[in-house]
Amino acid sequence: NHCLGAADKAECLKGLPDDAKAGGPIPSLCSPVTCRNSVITERHTAIWQSEQDELERLLSDRRMAPAHRERLEQQLD
Repeated sequence: NHCLGAADKAECLKGLPDDAKAGGPIPSLCSPVTCRNSVITERHTAIWQSEQDELERLLSDRRMAPAHRERLEQQLD
């Protein structure tokens, strides 16, 4: 995804101290699903499809702890 860089809309900066916010959005903390700064284009489709495939593969493991399964299911949703 591409970040538009608007600090006032950046979900990655919520709850951080002012000195941490001063540097602007933090791409490594980006959550494209919830952030209004995030722009996803057709070019990103392969990456998103790969992530979905990986989550589905991991969820097929029946030995996974319930807490981990719940977290991955939320991410997949």
